[in-house]
Parts: sequence; structure tokens; C-alpha cells
Amino acid sequence: MQTYVEYTSEATKNPQWRIQVPNGVNSFGFFVEHEKDAGDEDILEIMFAACNHGSGKENPHFLKTRIPSLSVNDIVQIGAKNEKRFYRCMPCGWERFFKVKEKIDLKDSPF
Repeated sequence: MQTYVEYTSEATKNPQWRIQVPNGVNSFGFFVEHEKDAGDEDILEIMFAACNHGSGKENPHFLKTRIPSLSVNDIVQIGAKNEKRFYRCMPCGWERFFKVKEKIDLKDSPF
């Protein structure tokens, strides 16, 4: 079975990184192969190895990017469209969180 995953590097938000890697991308997405009964934790571990330089299990396309290895505070999205689930890489494991889309009414804004 395949599931779409996408990794967004928090390190790429650092201005120093942006200077060193102009026009560098900050995310990498691909389809992860996994067992049909695999849970999010299993998919996250596959993603972690695929997006870590030196793991021996790197995704060949990831190796062509200049994105840093997946590490603490980086965000992983599992699924696409209406099936998205978001996790933050923690020092030990993963933390699931939910993105909130807020509509802002600007008609009463002083700006």
C-alpha cells in the first residue's frame, strides 16, 4: 500500500540557511510503501529513515535536495486532501497536532 507523506523542515526557516541555499526548497513529499495494516507510527518511522542523511534507507530523490535531515520540530504530513494528519518530530517520538484554518474578518480591522 502507498500513502503520501510530506516533510517540512523548520531549519530552512532560519535566515542563515536561506542565505546559504538561495531558492532552496523547504519541503519534500513522496509516496511511502507500507503494509496495509501499518499505523501512522510505522509510516512516520519509514519517513524518518527516508529523510535522514546517513540512515542507509534514504529516498533517492531526497538525496538530490539540499533539505536538512528530518529532525526535532520538523513537521510531517501524512495523507493528502481531506485525509491529512500532522505530526511534529519530538526528541523521542512524535506529537500529533491539528492545523486550524481561521477565517479573519478584515472589515473591522483598523488597517
